[in-house]
Amino acid sequence: MSVKIWQIIWLSGWKSLYGHILRLTASHPNLREVEPLICEAARNLRAFERLSCNDGYESPLDYSGRVGRPRFEVSRAQLEYLLQNGFFGTQIAQILAISLSTVRRRMREFDLSVKALYSTFSEEELDNVLQNVLRDFSNCGYRRALGEHKSRGQ
Repeated sequence: MSVKIWQIIWLSGWKSLYGHILRLTASHPNLREVEPLICEAARNLRAFERLSCNDGYESPLDYSGRVGRPRFEVSRAQLEYLLQNGFFGTQIAQILAISLSTVRRRMREFDLSVKALYSTFSEEELDNVLQNVLRDFSNCGYRRALGEHKSRGQ
């Protein structure tokens, strides 16, 4: 019986856990004594899960010795790499575990901009490239056309 209870806990998620326990205890009177123990174990597992989920990268802090909160150490190379690989500001903030305003501030400090990554195609050149892609893939959408354009190195 205990294996079935733990399968229900893992498969059903935390929101419906208590409902399952109530149904089980209603149909099996012997389990009424175990209900508080199961609930406590589930709470402990949930707390452990919350603690262990924060395994991502965190930007180190720069303790300068001055007053105020320490700065996050974000290098120019990190930002350039993420920008060149097509990540947006919000995604960069999530990856580096910093706020969007910190990303924007560091981009200003390093004189980086998303606009600088755009190509300088003329309208005619862009039309030619798009016609070549559409000739090979007549029903492709925007993302496929952009991917084909990038893969061809144009």
